[in-house]
Amino acid sequence: MHPLYDNLRLSLRICFALMLINSCFADLRHGYSMLQYGHKLDRRMITSHDKYSILDCVEDCLRTTRCRSVNYHQGAHFCQTNFENRTTVPDLFIKTPGWIYSDIEDWKKTIAGACSMSNCSMNEKCIPKPFGQFSCVISDCGIPSSERFSMEKVREWDAIGVERGIHITCSAGYKPQGLERFFCRPDGSWKTNLKCTTKQKVGCFVYDYQHDVLQFGQYKIYPNGEDECEDVCLLRHQNNFKYYGLRVCIV
Repeated sequence: MHPLYDNLRLSLRICFALMLINSCFADLRHGYSMLQYGHKLDRRMITSHDKYSILDCVEDCLRTTRCRSVNYHQGAHFCQTNFENRTTVPDLFIKTPGWIYSDIEDWKKTIAGACSMSNCSMNEKCIPKPFGQFSCVISDCGIPSSERFSMEKVREWDAIGVERGIHITCSAGYKPQGLERFFCRPDGSWKTNLKCTTKQKVGCFVYDYQHDVLQFGQYKIYPNGEDECEDVCLLRHQNNFKYYGLRVCIV
């Protein structure tokens, strides 16, 4: 082949490579410009990794379906992926020296390579393979969401990822039985013995089949209970209710 054609092909290859590099830098530039230095999102972690760069941390989040943001400690090269962001839980977005925070929506999905096109489920993470292929593996056990559970006692290093644990307590109005600790199994299910049972509530209400009053039935209580309830109802509700008693919701 004529040397001129060889030189032309080489030049075209160099130009194509430069275009890819420029495109890559364009993808990264916006994300880096949006980094929040001296901040982190507290107590909403999926999992953590050490010996990561901040770009490794971002890529890991992009490959994890549930991930919404990352915390990165530059000095320790430590990464945390989060299932919330500063918009969804603004009270947990705190000033912390040494940390860097980033919303995952500030980064282009193409950084994740083949995983940018993944269809992994919400509790799964994409693992890239050769030739543009990928697989999905369990990443976490999900958020323990129930009106019976509360995340008020979640601690700084708690996480919902596989082989991690989180402190969960019962919501107001429920009585806890068991340890207030959830452990995430490798199959994506929670291991816990915590049970939150409904508390009986003294209240003022119109009688119906879902509730009972003090004077009869399985929810009858001590003799002066009616007077106690009546005082509360008269004080708070101006006697707008016909019955006073122990409000018991049938679950």
